[in-house]
Amino acid sequence: MDSLVVYFLEDETEQPKKKEGDDAFLTRFSHTLTDILWITSHYVAFSSEDTINIVEIDDRNGINVIDFLDLPHEDIFWDDRSKRLLVLSEMTLWQTEPLF
Repeated sequence: MDSLVVYFLEDETEQPKKKEGDDAFLTRFSHTLTDILWITSHYVAFSSEDTINIVEIDDRNGINVIDFLDLPHEDIFWDDRSKRLLVLSEMTLWQTEPLF
């Protein structure tokens, strides 16, 4: 069982406010979590088996986790310039529409 926890290295003054050293439990899955990457300072993408998930780190009203894409894949990447998630699947590189 894998858990995803964010540990704050410095004070966060925007919502949700956190102090240096605080942590925020985001989610727990029975499958191994892989390809964990920040897509903005408030969202994390990760894989669990063939599903790509996105989780919001704002824990004020409960954690929001979405199953973003079900696709067998080898790797995922975030292109910050275009705000697109890139997915390598079966020798093909797919890209999403801009997410933000």
